[in-house]
Amino acid sequence: MCLNKPRSCWFGSFTINVYAQIYLYEALRALWKAAFPEEELRDLISEQWKEMGWQGKDPSTDFRGGGFISLENLLYLARNFPKSFQDLLKKQEGERAMWEYPFAVAGVNITFMLIQMLDLEAGTITLDTY
Repeated sequence: MCLNKPRSCWFGSFTINVYAQIYLYEALRALWKAAFPEEELRDLISEQWKEMGWQGKDPSTDFRGGGFISLENLLYLARNFPKSFQDLLKKQEGERAMWEYPFAVAGVNITFMLIQMLDLEAGTITLDTY
């Protein structure tokens, strides 16, 4: 998928170029560092991502309709509300359930639902729009 293609890749509903892909890599690394500051991420495609609640070893496959903005939202939460981010990540508040949500994927789904509810789905922007 996205993390192993050299030129461009499909991400959510967009094809991104190599510069956007570099930004994606850096954002994923920053998210890992915010989530697990004491643990080094061995590779961008790694089983370690499952610890954060991604479904597989390549988090780019979990963005679906949430796209890059869902990663930015997770980063925003991590940077601006670190205690809440850690509490949610490690499920430290409230009662533990037998079946628990995958934290990262839940964040992507929340972004996707907000995009739909606020009717923010990307459309074609032309000069006529302005």
